[in-house]
Amino acid sequence: MDISRIADGVTGDKIKEVEKGMPLEEVISILGRPYEINCATRHHNNTCENPRIESNISVTKNTDIIYLVDSIYNDTNYCCDFYEETKTRFGKKVTLTYTKRPVLLRGFVSYTMLWVHLDSNYRVSSVYAKRYEGFEDFCIYPLSWGNEELFNKCFKK
Repeated sequence: MDISRIADGVTGDKIKEVEKGMPLEEVISILGRPYEINCATRHHNNTCENPRIESNISVTKNTDIIYLVDSIYNDTNYCCDFYEETKTRFGKKVTLTYTKRPVLLRGFVSYTMLWVHLDSNYRVSSVYAKRYEGFEDFCIYPLSWGNEELFNKCFKK
């Protein structure tokens, strides 16, 4: 199991400290800074020739996450109709990603993913972990229940 893809300092015990409704700043004080954020904006692959926003945005120690997300959602210069529609339909949402996806080359790859989903007020709406085993995935922690044994195996350092 490759735990090197999990953000430094993230453990099962720390993940379980994160609660629904908790503000972004408190999540970061517990888990640290995520590797990436995703703003749940989508582009229609057939009609959007120049997507303005990448789905996954890397986070550095200097990234102001709230400023970045607000600037994305306040921008009305849409690159495609589908992008505008998803922003309007789903509202402001952001996902903090605390694990890196491996580069899939060949063969069997297994890895764990951890997401913290925030609502439009930058408060936790859910915490979700998945364990990918080849072409299958297993939910191991959706904030309140899951596979405790697998969860502890995936997030024990």
